[in-house]
Amino acid sequence: GAFAPSPRLKFASMMSYAIPLPPGAAGTTISLRIYSPVREFLGVDTRHRSVLVGQQEDVVHHLFLENIDSLILGSLFFFAGLISLGVFLRRWRHRLWYLLSFAWLACNIGLFYVLNESIAGLLDVSPSLRYYLSFFCFIAFPVGMYTFLEQIIGEHRILRRLWQFHLAYALVMIPLDVVNVLLIPQNAPYYSLAFVTSILIGLVIVVRAMRRGNRRARIFAAGFFIFALTGLHDLLVGLDVIPHVHWLSHWGMLVMLLHLAYILEQTYSDNLRQLRVYARALQRKTDELQDYSTTLEQRVDRRTRDLAEKNDQLVATMQELRETQAQMVMQDKMAALGN
Repeated sequence: GAFAPSPRLKFASMMSYAIPLPPGAAGTTISLRIYSPVREFLGVDTRHRSVLVGQQEDVVHHLFLENIDSLILGSLFFFAGLISLGVFLRRWRHRLWYLLSFAWLACNIGLFYVLNESIAGLLDVSPSLRYYLSFFCFIAFPVGMYTFLEQIIGEHRILRRLWQFHLAYALVMIPLDVVNVLLIPQNAPYYSLAFVTSILIGLVIVVRAMRRGNRRARIFAAGFFIFALTGLHDLLVGLDVIPHVHWLSHWGMLVMLLHLAYILEQTYSDNLRQLRVYARALQRKTDELQDYSTTLEQRVDRRTRDLAEKNDQLVATMQELRETQAQMVMQDKMAALGN
């Protein structure tokens, strides 16, 4: 471990040290001196069992079993987001913004859950990279959530301001933390309050959309409400308001993503149903046009035959007129000769 003051210790929440003990250390007292510029990271956090003593393989096995649900769900969220993003990139001309919002939400929240597990700290990943990437993912996932909701209820100025706030906060706080002007953990309570406020505003907007009879808003509200409850539970645990038993927000996120996936499926079904209706209408118009074309061809043929017959009659009449005219001219000549 690092047993001296270091600028790197602001990444303490993302650092996991495997400190080897000498043989025969059983039954002895271990003393630790911890330095950190962040008060929240001072001391040993017994609630989250951040200090484990035992065989290395046993510790890794314990951490894996302790975090297996969030690791699996986080990986599932991330790959579901990648698949949705791939579908969007292939069909972006169809304006499938539902998919892009879903992909942004799932990728960010999935990566956040994976990066924040204790076992991830034992991997050969830079703590600073995990620190900033996990922070950005947590701040950025509401962007996908609120833009998805905006696709459901239509353009909404407040929803747009909510996701713009989260995105702007991430883009401002990361540079400030990099230069050590304002550390992210020190500002966490204020952002937590702002996050809870945005959740409440989102719930109010969803309830209003439900009252207007928006069926997709009802589906979204069911998943959003469950996620809000589990997220509030984890927030209160993090603030030491309630005792820690197990984190729940990843299960709430699973429920919400399932509801959003159902909305996507319904959207696809509606689009396919509309395409079928348009296809049937187009086929009907095509059949009518074909029938009209056939009838028109028959009329043209009939008219052509009539014109041909009349033309033949006209030619015959002209021939008779020419013969009659010739006979009259001959008779006049013979009469003149007789005279």
